[in-house]
Amino acid sequence: MAIFNFQAPKASFSLRNIPDKQGRKALYIKFFIDGKYVMKSTDIWLKPRQWDSVEQLVINSAEANELNKILYNLKEKTERLIKQNYGESVTADDIRALLSEKDPEQKPRRDFIEYAKEVNHTLYNKGKNGYRSWHSKDMNIDMFANFVHEKLELKTLYLDGLQVTYFDKYIAYRLNERKNKSREGINKTLVPLYEAIKYAVKTGEIEAPSVAAIVDNYISIRETKYSTKISESKVRFLTEDQMKQLADFWKSQGKGSRKDALDMFFFSFYSCGLRISDLVTLEWRHVDLKEKQIKKVQVKTKKAPSVTIPLTESAIEILSRWKGRNSKYVFNCLEEDFDIKNEEALVRKINSWDKIINGHLTRTSTTLNFPLNLTIHMARHTFAVIALNNGVDVYMISKLLGHSSIVATEKTYAEFLKEKVTDDAHRVLDLHF
Repeated sequence: MAIFNFQAPKASFSLRNIPDKQGRKALYIKFFIDGKYVMKSTDIWLKPRQWDSVEQLVINSAEANELNKILYNLKEKTERLIKQNYGESVTADDIRALLSEKDPEQKPRRDFIEYAKEVNHTLYNKGKNGYRSWHSKDMNIDMFANFVHEKLELKTLYLDGLQVTYFDKYIAYRLNERKNKSREGINKTLVPLYEAIKYAVKTGEIEAPSVAAIVDNYISIRETKYSTKISESKVRFLTEDQMKQLADFWKSQGKGSRKDALDMFFFSFYSCGLRISDLVTLEWRHVDLKEKQIKKVQVKTKKAPSVTIPLTESAIEILSRWKGRNSKYVFNCLEEDFDIKNEEALVRKINSWDKIINGHLTRTSTTLNFPLNLTIHMARHTFAVIALNNGVDVYMISKLLGHSSIVATEKTYAEFLKEKVTDDAHRVLDLHF
């Protein structure tokens, strides 16, 4: 067998002749030695128009930059291994043997679609999801898979090759081509995909920074900046009896997502009606346990309230259960390295947690046979109404709620103020001189 001088061989790439059903061809790495080619598949499939054989580059593809980087690294690594293993000479059999070996330091690339299905099944087996939820999420994963194959024209989307642009294009596809009118519905289709990515980060399959821009890439439900206005013309709140019933249920719950949601509901109530945006962004540095107060710039108004929010013993008890979960954010809704200045990402986070928490609260209201569905915002209204009913001055309530002016408070709670004015007037007029 001829011995090839080690000034060569050099790796190159070429498409095989036989296409698949979508017209894609497998891209192979090859070495010319002993008068013939030694080849091995790169596991990359391209249409002929996506490959420049002269420049040895992927073109006309959304993932061209990433794929070209993969090819460059593969070529460089293979040539380096040949040099390290075979010194001054190498044969075709040597190259075949080397290409057939698996790199012990390199993990096999995971198909993202298959991985997402595995994670969905794992969560179902752990009791995190019911059967209907598992089935719905599995169908959503299949819909994304069809988009990947047909629209992105990718035979395989690898877990370590995810890009935020893929999900941006999927959202645009659902909006513009599928004509999905429900933005919440579109976000729902993304949930199992992002769950899989977060699971991959948690288990060490991929690094968190590489997918940080993806996992919160939900479509904004609101066209403008985040607003906490929820049908202010009709205030929905719990009576004191209903609050007692809810509190008994809350205290009976063990650890879990529903307990966490109820913790946040009651913390909002005990903290003078904190908005969901301020619950999500509440940091431990905002909490002064020594002085028993919260000092925080509000997300909605971008300013600190003129009256410091007091911390009651009940609120402090809730905080004690959340110690240790997240070194920065109290309720563990944001990653410790989350960029709080990224307003768009923050909006998506707040909207996402608003829906998650409200889902648990809605199921709770069903369990307790409440005549209305619970929401996290109802804790705010409930605080205001109960405070008014117990004689707290409307001016003070306005300051504690963080309203921009007392006019906003009076407008929101006008019907309750009428009753308060009547009761206060009677108390004054009933005085006997």
